[in-house]
Amino acid sequence: MDPERSKATAWAPSSVSNIGPGFDSMGMAVSAWGDMVTVEVERGGELRISYSDDSVWTGATDPDANTASRAAKAVLETVGVSCGLSITIEKRMKAGSGLGSSAASAVAAAVATNHLFGSPLTRHQLIEPSLAGEAVASGSAHGDNVIPCLMGGLVLTDASGSLRYERVPLGEDLILALVVPDIEVLTQDARRLLPEMVPLRDAYGTASRLAMLALAFGRGDWRQAGNLMMSDLIVEPARAELLPFFADVREAALTGGAFGCAISGSGPTMLALCDDAVSAQTIAARMGDAVRASGYDAVILAARPDTTGARVIESTEA
Repeated sequence: MDPERSKATAWAPSSVSNIGPGFDSMGMAVSAWGDMVTVEVERGGELRISYSDDSVWTGATDPDANTASRAAKAVLETVGVSCGLSITIEKRMKAGSGLGSSAASAVAAAVATNHLFGSPLTRHQLIEPSLAGEAVASGSAHGDNVIPCLMGGLVLTDASGSLRYERVPLGEDLILALVVPDIEVLTQDARRLLPEMVPLRDAYGTASRLAMLALAFGRGDWRQAGNLMMSDLIVEPARAELLPFFADVREAALTGGAFGCAISGSGPTMLALCDDAVSAQTIAARMGDAVRASGYDAVILAARPDTTGARVIESTEA
């Protein structure tokens, strides 16, 4: 298969995950930030990795240790092509932010590489190559950031590692207040804190609350969704120990009028549910103040879900 494009650039959105009881199972694409990856066909069989000057963070340039190159290579393997690629990554999110940074790079690389060859793979078929890239950073191929980043919107995924997922419809008035504290929490480190065994009551209680949370999101019941996103008894309490500001941020969000507040993924990002832009900005500011009172800097933002997912933004014909 010959390439139809010599170069393609794709953008993939940030994402929040878990959202309370949805450990490794629920994620939402968010328009706040995103990574751009440019993939260019090169003569020979080498993969070359570089970071743009505008990147807020730079990582590994070893093709076997980079999320974007691993995803791009998996696309080539899937379509049966052997060629060299030059991959340039523009990171808009730092690693360990709780915003699906590694997933965004992997997904953008997979989408751009697929586009070079006329997009022979469907979006669903791009999940597995993207997961291969995500696994480089997180140590396992879980889709709660990858799949919403690729597909857009709110997604329920099968945490057992299969490619099954369901998109959950979202009301247009949903907006998130986000605070990104200036502290790094790596996924692999956060996973070491999790209990190996949990009481049966907590396990089935979490499963039932996740089902109710998905239904609440689907019917636009933000008050119910907010209550349920604060109901996790297993993962979030363990990870909250890594965030000295956790309780203060949640209190600041709720007293400011948010429907609910939770850690995104491994953290440190925390999100709050709101239903209008003005209150979301105010609540985000209160959350930021709570982080700063604990001695950490923070970035705040109000952002809506990204319902489109990753997309090609520029390409050059071969």
